[in-house]
Amino acid sequence: MVRCVVCMNVEEDSELRNGDTGFGACYKTITGSFFNEDYSAINSDNPEWVFLGELKAVNKGSAVKSTGDNGWLETGNWNKNSESMKDKCAPLSADAYAGDLYYLQSYHDTMWWYDMDYIGLLSEDGFKNTGLHNGDNHLRCWYKAEEIGYF
Repeated sequence: MVRCVVCMNVEEDSELRNGDTGFGACYKTITGSFFNEDYSAINSDNPEWVFLGELKAVNKGSAVKSTGDNGWLETGNWNKNSESMKDKCAPLSADAYAGDLYYLQSYHDTMWWYDMDYIGLLSEDGFKNTGLHNGDNHLRCWYKAEEIGYF
């Protein structure tokens, strides 16, 4: 199964207009998920992004199209924690996950609670090729999943 999300930089009234920019991401729900299928380990090395890049609204805001190269990092870990995930989380929960712990990483998770998606994104070059503008973002997001079939 593949899920997609589109987040666009809109005016404060949340209306999508021609020329508004943002980003889109599609990802496989199980392959590359942040947690593995039995929730015993964390996959932060390969979140299996299918597409990720800058989008622009066209046709009076009724559609979006890709406008540039990928501005987000699809994999990677930054600022490793001195404790492992097991050391950090075991005192707080009966569940203990294997693997290293990072303060920031690119990931997606659609398996946790099954009806919720979590997407962590990291930009390689600030706001370049993301469709976003520093200090001036009013995001509106849409999503599509195969089993739902609509945005």
